[in-house]
Amino acid sequence: MSTKNPPRPFTIQTPTPPLIPSMTTIVARAFHPVNAFHRRAFPLTPGVLAWFHRAFTDEIQNPRCHPLVAIDPSVSTSSSLHVIGLLLLRRMSPTEPGAGMWSLYPYTADHDESLFGPANEAQSRWRRKLFDTPGEPHYGKEHLLVELFGADHGWKGTGVGKALLGEACRVADEGGLVMFVEANGSARGFYEKFGFEEVAREKMPSGEMEYWEFLLVREGGGGGGGGV
Repeated sequence: MSTKNPPRPFTIQTPTPPLIPSMTTIVARAFHPVNAFHRRAFPLTPGVLAWFHRAFTDEIQNPRCHPLVAIDPSVSTSSSLHVIGLLLLRRMSPTEPGAGMWSLYPYTADHDESLFGPANEAQSRWRRKLFDTPGEPHYGKEHLLVELFGADHGWKGTGVGKALLGEACRVADEGGLVMFVEANGSARGFYEKFGFEEVAREKMPSGEMEYWEFLLVREGGGGGGGGV
């Protein structure tokens, strides 16, 4: 049985400041319905929304970043449901430390850093290994880090995720840049359809919510484009 939903119109664009309030709720709308980890790590509270607002505001203004959003044209720009998908790209130098935006801002008391802190550390460590270690195939290369990627769960199966990741890959190919992402097990196969290849996997020590993270790389011009 097909899991695809009937076609619904949407557009892909770079975000502007009026879209930020809707962008701040995309993590909750994308992941909270199906993922207890995200419900605990990034609860839908004023503090967490303010944290995302700051991060996304900086992202839009940073020339090293290439944020993308999917828009539902049937609702007003002021609606919290106007943005139905989000993908954040950050161009990183090989010696630049950290995990992109996840390493740049202090977390609030509402965040559960014990859950996602190990994933941030793994992402940073593997970036150093892949891009800042002599002898590695990608040593010394600037690259595009996929910082955040999600689509409103109500739009699952409509092609929003495929359109966002396809556009991100086009941006990477146009610049001749390698892409790097840390993904959970449910997303790994989707990335692989777009030419990403697993380079490592690690089990995250997060108490009773232990989980696996997968580190994937996509060569510039990696092709692909399947998926839903």
